[in-house]
Amino acid sequence: MATDDVPAAPAPGRRGRRPNSPEDEQRVRDSIVEALTDAFAEVGYHGLTVALVLERAQVSRGTFYKYFRDLDEPMALMLERVTRSIVDLVTPALVGPGGFTRRTEEAVDGYLEWGRRHRAVLPSLFADLHDPSSPVATNRDLWLGRLVDLLGLQFEQAGGRRPDPQVLYVLLNTLEFSCYHHHLTHAEDDTEALAATRATMLRVAVALLLPTDRWLPAVERMSLSEN
Repeated sequence: MATDDVPAAPAPGRRGRRPNSPEDEQRVRDSIVEALTDAFAEVGYHGLTVALVLERAQVSRGTFYKYFRDLDEPMALMLERVTRSIVDLVTPALVGPGGFTRRTEEAVDGYLEWGRRHRAVLPSLFADLHDPSSPVATNRDLWLGRLVDLLGLQFEQAGGRRPDPQVLYVLLNTLEFSCYHHHLTHAEDDTEALAATRATMLRVAVALLLPTDRWLPAVERMSLSEN
């Protein structure tokens, strides 16, 4: 048989990169968001750069832009997780069983637990709370609105009158500041400071949400540490 008549051996197939599974893609996205969270905790929103996130995520620039158009997209995901965390921790207390005393204590405890879980990013969040050029401020307005609605609904379902939204905003701003102040100025294991902060937050809630003639009985039922 002529050499030309011998069937040629099939060419070896080219090995390409295996396509990423949806789980792999989600892991990459999550790693970028986590890297951005770490960078945000260190330098704040205005100090963020793509290069800083790439360094921490250990991914290429091309990989970053495959999943996100700019830094604001993973930043939005990070803030949504922080927001969902506070709503998830506080909401069960607002809509759960029990009277005013129990639900208020559980809501304050949820708020303080949120601060503990996100302690690393609190300084950068606090710095941008009222900065209109930062998405932190916009995101804060959204979750405050959610909690105001939930608080008002809780009072209506309990057969009471929905408090003035201004009162609820004052309450949440005060609780927010108390939570930030505690976690930014005290060690995580400072139980005495935590008890004092918790007592202050509860007193504020009682003063703003209850009629004057119900303040003392409510305070007496709560576990408040004396300063």
